[in-house]
Amino acid sequence: MYCLPAIFKACWGEEREHEKAVKEASELLEFLENELKEKRYFGGETVGLLDIAANTIGYWLGVFEEASGVEMLTREKFPKLCNWANEFVCVTAVKENLPPRDKLIAYFRNRFGVVVREKRYNSSTKKKRRKTYLSAIWKSCTCEKEEREKAVEETSELLQFLENELKEQKYFGGETIGLVDIAANIIGYWLEIFEEAFGVELLRKEKFPKLCNWASEFVSVSAIKENLPPSDKLIAFLQNRFGVGNASK
Repeated sequence: MYCLPAIFKACWGEEREHEKAVKEASELLEFLENELKEKRYFGGETVGLLDIAANTIGYWLGVFEEASGVEMLTREKFPKLCNWANEFVCVTAVKENLPPRDKLIAYFRNRFGVVVREKRYNSSTKKKRRKTYLSAIWKSCTCEKEEREKAVEETSELLQFLENELKEQKYFGGETIGLVDIAANIIGYWLEIFEEAFGVELLRKEKFPKLCNWASEFVSVSAIKENLPPSDKLIAFLQNRFGVGNASK
């Protein structure tokens, strides 16, 4: 399940949709709460693939909550998930690479204020965005060789959707960074890290020229660039944690 769009909508969506958005986000959090069972991490006793994929909840959700003034992850309702989040951000490899919380909160407050009233996407777009980009990318990077072609094809379809949505715009939000650009940070920054760590090529300039240009512009924005974790450390962590022989170009 892809929590980020639901969380963003709950924090900065239109007021008339707020209650519904919070309910949707809560359902996704409840799903993760149940998945933890009695485990310390989603991967068991050590941080695994799912824990890293769920970093939106482990670190970013607290930032979004404080910046927007919306409370979703409460200990009374999600005790296991709260414990997991605390454990996750205390892992040395994670903690050392987290961007400064205070700067992120200041950025989101300044960029979006209390409420964002940006409404760009129709229902068809929203449906497509619900597809999990992260899970598709992870599968392309880590699946067995016989499954890789199908996984890469699925990821390419998702990337093509974003390529088409950019049209002639600099950012998804137009000439300035908007809500969708922030939500698409998995493509803007993390995808290149996954590609290098696992030896897989997904975002090629000849196939996705607009998306590649957008990614370069996105990570060059001062407020983004200053708060990105070091790519070399992330690549080293992923290679050490999952190995580099899972996929090849």
